[in-house]
Amino acid sequence: MMKPKESHDKKHALFRPGADSKLHFFEKSIYIIMYHIPIHKIHLLTVRISRLFTGKVKEYTVFVICMLCMVLFMGSAADKITDHDTFQKGLARVPFISSYAPVIAWAVPALEAAVAILLIVPPTSRWGLFGFTGLMIIFTVYILSMMLLAEKLPCNCNLLLSKMSWGGHLLFNAGFTGLALFALSISKMNIHFKENEHEQLR
Repeated sequence: MMKPKESHDKKHALFRPGADSKLHFFEKSIYIIMYHIPIHKIHLLTVRISRLFTGKVKEYTVFVICMLCMVLFMGSAADKITDHDTFQKGLARVPFISSYAPVIAWAVPALEAAVAILLIVPPTSRWGLFGFTGLMIIFTVYILSMMLLAEKLPCNCNLLLSKMSWGGHLLFNAGFTGLALFALSISKMNIHFKENEHEQLR
């Protein structure tokens, strides 16, 4: 009946730094981990490292989406400002906003530029995503109205988007709106994770 105890004692003695002067650093590290750090703390450390890695992946994903949205809006704003007359004349041809065309022609690129700046600054990137989503929804409503009421009017969009059909614009806007909403959802999850992490560390 005493044999298991003896073998257990020998197993413990094997990892005692004082029992064998020839123990390597790695073996001493194993001893410290096995007999001086509680198992639940090792598990908690592993979970935190895993969650931290996941959190970093989320941060990088949000960053990439913010950069894509920023490039889209900054390019759009620059194009509308450099070719302002054409943009304003195009708006003036839309019946239900023609009287507001001069104001809208400056307000839209100004808002796009402001949102783009919010997107590239980390502390305000979440607000930038909200602004981007809101403007994209407004643009989508505008496109739907064009499809229903003024299908033959030319598009006042920039770059390669000017070659798209109204249906193509609708899909493009829906895709970027979905990306922005996805970034908002995972950034919210990341904020909750960081808050819980701070509470656990107290």
